[in-house]
Amino acid sequence: MLTTNNERFGPAPKQPLLVLLLAALAALGGCSWKPKDTALLESGKQYMAKKDYARAALQLRGAVQANPKNIDAQYQFALAEIALGDKIAAYHTLTKILDLNPKNMDAQLTLANLMLTSGSPDEIKQAQEHAQAVLDASPDNPDALDAMAVADLKLGNKDDAMSLLEQASDAAPAHLQTAVILATARLKLNDKAGAERALRQAVDKAPEALDARLVLGVFYPLIGKTKEAEQELRKVLDKDPNRPIALLDLAGILNSEGRKDEAEEMYRRLAYGPASPYRAVYGAYLFRLGKQKEAVAEFERLAKADPKDVNVRNRLVAAYIATRRVADAHRVLTVALTKNPKDTSALFQRSQLHFMAGSYDDARKDLNQILHFTPDSARAHFMLANIERGQGIQFKERQELGETLRLDQHFFAARVALSQSYLAAQQGRSALELMGNTPEDQRGTLGYIEYHNWALLAAGDFKELRKRIDEGLARARTRNLLMQDALLKLRQRNDPVARLPLFEVLKSNPEDLGAVDILIRSYAVQKQLPAAIQEIRTLLSKRPNSAPLHYRLGVLLAATGKPTDARTAYTAAVADAPQYAPARVALAAMDQAGGKIDAARQDLTPLLNSKTGEFRARLELGFIEANAGNYTQAIDHLRKVVAAEPMNAVALNNLAYLLADQTNQTDEALKFAQKAKELAPDDINVEGTIGWAYFRKGMYGPALQHLQAAVNREGKSVIGGTAIRRYHLAMAYKKAGDEENATKTLSAALKLDPNLAEAGMATRILAKSK
Repeated sequence: MLTTNNERFGPAPKQPLLVLLLAALAALGGCSWKPKDTALLESGKQYMAKKDYARAALQLRGAVQANPKNIDAQYQFALAEIALGDKIAAYHTLTKILDLNPKNMDAQLTLANLMLTSGSPDEIKQAQEHAQAVLDASPDNPDALDAMAVADLKLGNKDDAMSLLEQASDAAPAHLQTAVILATARLKLNDKAGAERALRQAVDKAPEALDARLVLGVFYPLIGKTKEAEQELRKVLDKDPNRPIALLDLAGILNSEGRKDEAEEMYRRLAYGPASPYRAVYGAYLFRLGKQKEAVAEFERLAKADPKDVNVRNRLVAAYIATRRVADAHRVLTVALTKNPKDTSALFQRSQLHFMAGSYDDARKDLNQILHFTPDSARAHFMLANIERGQGIQFKERQELGETLRLDQHFFAARVALSQSYLAAQQGRSALELMGNTPEDQRGTLGYIEYHNWALLAAGDFKELRKRIDEGLARARTRNLLMQDALLKLRQRNDPVARLPLFEVLKSNPEDLGAVDILIRSYAVQKQLPAAIQEIRTLLSKRPNSAPLHYRLGVLLAATGKPTDARTAYTAAVADAPQYAPARVALAAMDQAGGKIDAARQDLTPLLNSKTGEFRARLELGFIEANAGNYTQAIDHLRKVVAAEPMNAVALNNLAYLLADQTNQTDEALKFAQKAKELAPDDINVEGTIGWAYFRKGMYGPALQHLQAAVNREGKSVIGGTAIRRYHLAMAYKKAGDEENATKTLSAALKLDPNLAEAGMATRILAKSK
């Protein structure tokens, strides 16, 4: 614990005559003059007491500059730097103090505690040296003993640490910090009774000390003693009715026990009591209860009471966004930024609003402005990564996520996002290495275990994965761990057993589509689709209005040769959710296959006004209009898809093909096709489109190269587009002067599908003389 008591170091220096006279005059009341460093020091201490650390640091820096030998000013300045999170600056300030006076015990102890926050064994050993210097002067100093014990714990010397803590506890039984550290150490050793005993001893030794009783009340829920926790916290509130932590923790206990009204009253007292960092919790609790109107009103009240409270303003803006009052959110942020254009918190929230609206350029401008003011803002880089992902620029997304982690290794959300990017690109080893570099203090969390497991699964390290899944499930049967258990068993061809964890997931949420899809796959692998159909019907009995479940039922029915029943399921999905895109697209595909073009268009038209389904509908309409010979309409639909989704490889390829095949815009066609190839380098459809675009451009050499590559990669399989590519290849052979391969390829294409329009075109070209 950082100490703040001031010591006198040695005898006072002799005072110049002028200073003595001035002091005498001041004593008589004739003058209140103080040296500059003293005045600034007192001002800095006042700001420190108010926890206004930025202003405190400003005043204390001035005091140090005015008198570099003022040790009290130096020490207070170090405390301000620590409060502001600038550990490096605080380290340098504390070492300067020790250069001036190595016997300054406050500086020695504060430096020891500062270095204990490091994960470096060398720095922890240096912390021990500073703590030992205090113990040399004061062998029973409990704070120094605590520091030595914490160092031993970090270095793995548990026995030495416990011995020191026992010594400190015996020397000062009421010393709360020792009791807390001892309780924490015992709790890690699963000694719940010993942990409780350490804290209870601190309370018994000083029964009127509310801090000790508060800590005991906060501790009890950790060992499942909520009744005892409530008793201790109420004792604290009996003597101090507005104690923030006591109100907060008691409210949490009451809420967990379903005593919502009592919990709400505690949160309300917290909000209406003296200013504290937790007064906005009441509004957040109202939100969780579904009382959104009351929650917004509460945040508005707090913001009006203290317009300078950035935390409250941020919550108010978030509340406006959650209740779709986007204009009000913009209004609050505009006022804040008008007053202070460098308000990075307001800039960040405005960037989020722009991002939600799809205004990526505006969001990027705000974030770049934040980075101009605070270049080391990890969260700004993380938000930029979200923008790059939204625009489909993977390599830039990874750059921003990497920069986020460089600035803050503990930014776990960024680590997870980068890992997922690797997993999506089937780079399991990269994801595993990234998760392996997670800081040690985050590795014990369930979140780490779950995401590390996904990387283990992708990397194929099944032995380690089995071990980690079992460890995780022993702690909590979370959805991710159960899904991993199922997937691993599926990989090991243990399908019936794999379904057990899936059923456990679906029991709590029958509409968990991830679990549903894995369940379907487990039956499909064993060619038991009728059993899968029955499982989906069972889930629908629990969620009868689930559009996604009805859609999946339709897909399974279609796969088992029951188109009429499949249509019924798709229609039910649309009835459940009129703008559910997958079901409407499936109905349109069925109508198109049956020659009902107008019906297919009608199936998709409602999606054109849907935020989530518009471009999927336009992509399908591109197919429909192209097959109907309405190439202008098809191209128009596809252009809109590409404009909104510039990384949609299918839309890019289809647009490129139509431009090459039906217009003279071959340069634009090649541009779109080459972009599609960047996104899908192994797609033979894209390869064929590039070849055909070169052919239409009259560049037969490159055309032949790409068309040959597309056909060669097909092998012996006959897939959609195979005949068309062979007709195109035959024409390319002819134009390149290879009559033999042209004739052979045309013959193969005619056997596959002699009724295509390309058949006539290829036949006419090959019939012409060279």
